[in-house]
Amino acid sequence: MKSSVKYFLNMIYNQDMKTNRLLLILAAFVLAGAGIFFLIKKEPIQIKESSEVSESTEIANPASVYCEENGGKVKIVTSDTGSQMGICIFDNGSSCEEWAYYRKECQKDDGKSNQTYDVSKEFAEIREAAETELELDTTTMKVEIRKSTGKYASGSVSPIEEGVGGGYLFMAKVDGVWKVVADGNGTISCEQLEPYPDFPTDMIPECIDTDGNPIQR
Repeated sequence: MKSSVKYFLNMIYNQDMKTNRLLLILAAFVLAGAGIFFLIKKEPIQIKESSEVSESTEIANPASVYCEENGGKVKIVTSDTGSQMGICIFDNGSSCEEWAYYRKECQKDDGKSNQTYDVSKEFAEIREAAETELELDTTTMKVEIRKSTGKYASGSVSPIEEGVGGGYLFMAKVDGVWKVVADGNGTISCEQLEPYPDFPTDMIPECIDTDGNPIQR
């Protein structure tokens, strides 16, 4: 009798051990599946958040916004060298360079409108003014103008030889003549920009004060 009871108890114990093993295996599969599901779901969430941050930090061009808020449409005109200028075009067929319109130097109904913009010609004029003022040897150095607002321009001065670095170039039109505001490397001093308080911040976002501190413009 005792041996029968012992045999019965052993059967229950062994069955419980099998059940426990089965439960442990099932639990492992469940946890593994949950982990895979978490990893699959986590990746798109991270990408979405990164995308939202990049979009929210993008700063709109105030001249383009002003043009569109006043009924105009912005058209980006590209020169032969790839340099660009924004033109505000109105329903009556007239147009203004977007920054000139923003500064109220050009209006959609005044005599400065209804003109054809020759971007290549204007950029060539700026480039030649820089070469003359900086007394550059054009056989070894080159000037590239990348952007112009009609009053201010940005670009670079660099050696013609490939692989050799250059520096920035910023220009301003004063009394109808293009002048060099700054050229070189590093951050521009705020003192250099004092005569040009409306120099576009998208060209020069910050400057260095007399104590060497960076100042956001």
